[in-house]
Amino acid sequence: MKKAEELVYKDLNSCQQDALSVLTDKKINKLLMQIKDQNSKGCSMLRRGLDLKMCTDPEELGISGYYSNSQQQIVVCCNQQRGLEDLQNTITHEMVHAYDFCKYRSLFYCKSRACSEVRAYNLAGSCTSDEEIKHFGTKEQCIKAHAYGSTVRSCRTSAKKDIDDIFDVCYGDMTPFKKSPSKGEFKPHELPSHEKVTTN
Repeated sequence: MKKAEELVYKDLNSCQQDALSVLTDKKINKLLMQIKDQNSKGCSMLRRGLDLKMCTDPEELGISGYYSNSQQQIVVCCNQQRGLEDLQNTITHEMVHAYDFCKYRSLFYCKSRACSEVRAYNLAGSCTSDEEIKHFGTKEQCIKAHAYGSTVRSCRTSAKKDIDDIFDVCYGDMTPFKKSPSKGEFKPHELPSHEKVTTN
C-alpha cells in the first residue's frame, strides 16, 4: 500500500488533467488503436473507456486501478496515484489487461491472469528504478514479485507456480509493440484441462 504522504491527487480535476496528457503517450496510443481494432472485430473490451475516480470502497483500498471486463472499462483510483508517472504506468498496465482479454479470449484461468500480470508490469515500465532493482536483485525478480502480488488475490494456492511456469514466454512477449517473441506465445486454450483453473 502506498504511504499517504506520497499521494498527490486530492481532487479529480488535477487527475483528469494529467490523464489527458497521459493519453497522448505513444505507447498508450498504440494500445488504444489495437483495442479499437479488436472492438471492430467483435471482441468488446473497453467500450466504456476510463473511469477516473476517488476510490473509497474497502475492496479498493491500496489499489491503483483495475480492468473490469464485465463493465468493459478501466477504473483508475486517482487518490492512489503518486503523480503523473504513476498515473501513466497505471493506465498502461490496465490497458495491457484489456488488450490481453481479447488476446487470450479471457483472463479467467490462473495462468492467463499470471501471464497478463507479468506482461502488464513489464510493458508499463515497472521495476526500472535503482531502488526496486536493489531491493529485488533483478528486474525479472521484481516483475515476478509484483505479478505474484496481483495474481495471488484470485489464485491463492497456485500463483507462484503459475508465474514460474509462464514467466519466460510472457516476459518476452512485447505485443502489440513488437512482433511475437521467438520463444512463442502463451496459448491458454492449449492448456491441459487440469490447468484450466479459475480460482483456488
